[in-house]
Amino acid sequence: MSLPRLVSAITLAVIVAAPLGASAQTAPAARPALCAPQHRHHRHHHRNAFMRSLHTLTLSDQQKQQIRDLAKSARAANHSADRATHKANEQKLHDGVLGLLTPDQKTQLQAEITREKAQPPAPK
Repeated sequence: MSLPRLVSAITLAVIVAAPLGASAQTAPAARPALCAPQHRHHRHHHRNAFMRSLHTLTLSDQQKQQIRDLAKSARAANHSADRATHKANEQKLHDGVLGLLTPDQKTQLQAEITREKAQPPAPK
C-alpha cells in the first residue's frame, strides 16, 4: 500500500470514529426528581398504598429529601429487626411522613389511598 493511500485510510478511519467516541461521552438523561439519584424501576413497587400514593403528591424538594431520609433510616433500622420492631419502624415512618405534609397534601394522600384500595388488584 502506498503512503498516500495509507494516509487516506487513516484519515477516513479517524473521521468515522470521532463522532462515535464523542457520543459515548455524553451525559445520561436527567432522572425524575423524587427518585434521584438512586432511581431504580423496582423502587416504585411499594407493598402498601401509603408509600405508593406518596408518588402522586406534589412535594417540595425539601419534603422529598426529608421523606428519603426517613425511609433510609427505616430501612437501616429494619435490616435485622424482628417483626414487631419492623412494624413499629413502619408506623414511625408513616407518622414522620404525615408530619411533613401540609393539610391539603394529607387530604390528597387520603383520597389517593382510598381510590387505590377501591381498585381491584392488577393481574400478575
